[in-house]
Amino acid sequence: MFEQGFQHSRVNLPIDAFSSGQVGSKIWLCEKLETVLEAEVAPGFRHTIWIYGGWQGVLGYTLLCRPAFKNANVRSFDADAASTESANILCENWVWRDWQFRAFTSDCNKLAPDLNREFGDPPTIILNTSVEHFESNEWFQKIPEGTLVVLQASDFDHDGAVALFSDEQKFSDAFPLRKKFFVGKMQFKYETWSFNRLMLIGVR
Repeated sequence: MFEQGFQHSRVNLPIDAFSSGQVGSKIWLCEKLETVLEAEVAPGFRHTIWIYGGWQGVLGYTLLCRPAFKNANVRSFDADAASTESANILCENWVWRDWQFRAFTSDCNKLAPDLNREFGDPPTIILNTSVEHFESNEWFQKIPEGTLVVLQASDFDHDGAVALFSDEQKFSDAFPLRKKFFVGKMQFKYETWSFNRLMLIGVR
């Protein structure tokens, strides 16, 4: 039923995919999400996680390396086919395990989580850590009610950013949720510049 892995001699991963801002914010996401799940969801529940704008697969890799998500099924979606290939290579340890991880080239605005069965089970959790790169909220409006979501965005202007959020309140207001478990920010402060990573966790 499933492909049993990938045979590639070389993959080009952008250095920024492993920057402190990228990796640090993903570890922060995992830590906060684990806290929410421990408080709100029965232990041992096997989640199906969809990642929107999954890029190189680093978030999927980070999740599956953590004990809390070792049994999760992860699907990663990105419009860029090269990123899809990179993600499947980076996470090949789980791709060959009957697609415990699998990346797909897809427009996240066109996904219908409650209808798209070609990707396996419908998601119980949807993550989007690149909200500022989406020109509309069409993807958000299609998330089924009752789905746990985790959203992140950076507050500085950078390549591909089309929607910037100056603080946690504006970020939270842009994505109305039935229930909110966490709204906050993490600062990354370097010698010459700094930025904040905003995050929202709640139920659609």
